[in-house]
Order: sequence, then C-alpha cells, then structure tokens
Amino acid sequence: MVRIRNKMTTLWLLGAIASIIGSAALLAQKIVDPQIIAQQEEIQRLARESGYGDIEIDMLHRDISKLIGELLVPKLAYDDPEQDRPWDLNVKPGEEFILKIAQGESIKAISERYIYDGDLYLQADNAGKLQKVEFRFTRTNPLGYRYKEERRDLVNPSPNFTPEENPDTVDRNDDITLTYYEMKDEQTEFKKISEFTLKDIQYFDKQMMIIDAYKKYLRRARKRLEQSVYDRKLREKIRVRHMLSFE
Repeated sequence: MVRIRNKMTTLWLLGAIASIIGSAALLAQKIVDPQIIAQQEEIQRLARESGYGDIEIDMLHRDISKLIGELLVPKLAYDDPEQDRPWDLNVKPGEEFILKIAQGESIKAISERYIYDGDLYLQADNAGKLQKVEFRFTRTNPLGYRYKEERRDLVNPSPNFTPEENPDTVDRNDDITLTYYEMKDEQTEFKKISEFTLKDIQYFDKQMMIIDAYKKYLRRARKRLEQSVYDRKLREKIRVRHMLSFE
C-alpha cells in the first residue's frame, strides 16, 4: 500500500509540474516584447507610407514588359501565325495579352467543391510597356441545389516600375483593386457585390495577403511569357535551318 501511495504521489507531483510549466509557457506567449511590437508598427508605417511598394513587384513588371516587347517584334515572312501562337497565350487587337494561369477543381468540404478558372489580362502599348494588369478568377459550384458562379478581379491600373538607373525608389501599389461579383440561378450576368482598394483595408496582414497573391501570379505570368518567347525563337531557328538545307 505504501508503494502504491508513493507512486500515486509521484504521478500527482509530475502532473502538477507539467501543468505549471504549461501555464508558464502560455503566459510567456501572451507577454510580447515591447521592442518587437515597436518594430512591427514601424514596418507597417513604412509600408503604408510607400504605398505598399515592393521591389520584386517592380522587377516582375519590368520583366513582363520586356517579354511582351519581344513578342511584339514584327514576325518574319515565313512565320506561321497559327503555329506561333502558344496554347496558353492569346493576343487581342490593341495589344491585350490573355494568359491562362489557373484551372482545376478545389474541394473545401465534402459537400462544397468548385471548378475554378483564372486568366490574366495584360494591356500594353505598342512598345510593350504595361498599362494595366488584371487577374480574373471565376469559380462555379457544380453540386448542390443552387447554382452560383463567383468572379474575383484583382486589378493594378498602374503597373509602373522605376527605371534601372534609379533603383532606390519603388512604385506605389495601394491602388490595386479587388472586386467580387456573383451570378446566381437564372441570372445572365455578374452582379458586383463589393469592391475596395488595397489602402481601404484596415488589417495589415490582409493587405500583405493581397500583395503576396499578386506577386505569386505575376511570377507565374513571367514564367509563361518566358516560355512563349523561347518557343518562338526556337521555331524561328528551326525554320531558318530548314530553309538552308540546299542539298
């Protein structure tokens, strides 16, 4: 009996110690160093003052502009316009490039799944300089009793970038706009539900989520355009080599 009581006492003491350690850890998590808080507030202040400027976004805008400029170079006489058009790139009159950047099915829950589709609309001038960047995402629920199609537009109306000779400044991104549309049941067109710009959002972490999403899809667009430029150059080399086969 004495041994059993000793073991129970030991187990109780271990449990109490573990409880005290756990409480101390939770208390330590709640106590935040004032210096860390000050640093976070300074980061937020600088981000808002710069209009959420981002060096990587500027570089992506610059790279995409250069790639579009290469695609706008007049084609050679022997080019086949149908073969020179990449499967994921469409060019409309007025130099509007349309890129397919997302497509598939997403499952949020057992009874909630969506078919989604994402396109990127790039408007450029005759020299290839970006004038507007618009990501357009549509999502449809194929199951359930009610049909609903959603559309979210993420638009940068001024995708500028600083010149390479002045890299110390960054372009403002606080005019990026997020718009949400819905189309339900027998409706034939989308209805705008809400719209706001980046600077309208009160929460800094949500603002950074939009910036991160914008960069993510810009990287994907740059990769697709790089592949399109590479494919075009490769086809030109192959055709020239074929034309030089005199014997």
